[in-house]
Amino acid sequence: MSAATTSGQDLLDALVAALPADPTVAPELQRLDRSLEQHLSMDHLFRVRAVLRRGPRALLDQLQAKMKELKALDLAPRVPAELKPPKRQQRATRKKRAVKRNKVRKNQAHLDRLGASAEGWVLAAVMQAIVALPADERSACMEQLMATVAAAYDGEAATAVLSYGRQAADDSRDDEERLEALAQFLHLSRESDEFGCDILGWLQPRGEDAARPIFLEVKSVSGKAFFMSANEWQRAGELRGDYAVCAVVRAKSGPDAPSHMTLLPDPVALEAHQLLELETDTWTVTMG
Repeated sequence: MSAATTSGQDLLDALVAALPADPTVAPELQRLDRSLEQHLSMDHLFRVRAVLRRGPRALLDQLQAKMKELKALDLAPRVPAELKPPKRQQRATRKKRAVKRNKVRKNQAHLDRLGASAEGWVLAAVMQAIVALPADERSACMEQLMATVAAAYDGEAATAVLSYGRQAADDSRDDEERLEALAQFLHLSRESDEFGCDILGWLQPRGEDAARPIFLEVKSVSGKAFFMSANEWQRAGELRGDYAVCAVVRAKSGPDAPSHMTLLPDPVALEAHQLLELETDTWTVTMG
């Protein structure tokens, strides 16, 4: 069948057949191409594909630029040398948190921009750490990350996030598709604010021999204080050693990379050992 004689119904049927039944699963573009090339000219097909990839492609370009800059600066989330975190505590509960998909609620546009920028830098740092792994280690890393999410969360948002994880681990997809899926998998707060954290990390929170999964709450700071919500502090208390705050210290001027990213593992334990100060009236946390 040529593109000139195809009907609208034929095209619709081809699209339905090519798209996954699960709406959270991105279509395999090569399969989409094969399905649509019978109904569209190659010029139209390339334009359709370009439109479908425009948003994710722009985000991926930004993340890759950040990854390159972080690598050049040797900048990554790190525990300050002077901070001696207490021994890692196990989770306070093994009960999963059910998470619905929702739109993250933000109030002030300025804070929204600052927070999004900080999350972007932390996301880029985590992606850089994962992408740099040899193939076999990267595969094991993805399995651990997905198992960590599955052990801590359920509900529709967790299901969507795990779907992105499987896409990121699927070697049959091209590199760009897997990187886009990896960003969606790791950036939990883009899916729902009910996770109680922003980023799924792969870090060494205590200078341990090996990196491991850890849930990260990202804060954009210019000094030593930042705000945490009651929900975030509660989740920190539930996840304990599997939770950390990543304080992204902003550069003094311009949109450049942050001056550093301070990792604060298990903030509840740090507060109990007087290494952090929490003011519950305002939910203000001050670093020592």
